[in-house]
Amino acid sequence: MRDFDFFSTIERLEELKDIVAKLDDLELLYQKVHSMEIFLNRFKKLGDLIMHLQKIEKSTYMLKEFLHMDEAAQYLGITKGCLYKMTASNRITCYKPGGKQIFIHRDDLNNWIKSNRIISDEEMRRKQLEYEIFKGELSEQKRKKGASK
Repeated sequence: MRDFDFFSTIERLEELKDIVAKLDDLELLYQKVHSMEIFLNRFKKLGDLIMHLQKIEKSTYMLKEFLHMDEAAQYLGITKGCLYKMTASNRITCYKPGGKQIFIHRDDLNNWIKSNRIISDEEMRRKQLEYEIFKGELSEQKRKKGASK
């Protein structure tokens, strides 16, 4: 966990000052400040804001195509040990470019999640109805074919 960096915050404020100097429209500035105020009011303490930003930083792995084991485990909501067992038993496709470190493609994780789909009762009823309609149309076609002979 990184400590709050006072000097980088000062640098960011200086950058903000330069941006403000370039803004011609005071209404736009007011809107930006107001939205920032709304955002900051969500947090009671500076520590809460820092924790929120760290959470966002951790979740940026979602943008990556290939994930490390810890990122993949977090993505799936399982332990790293469980994920190691799954890769060792070839239940999830993985890549070892250096022969040691394991990477997993995000699409492979999504495919694994989708692999054991359980359909809802509503979908089951819909499929049953479609099957009955299809079966009825088939028997109607057979009946018509038999009558035309």
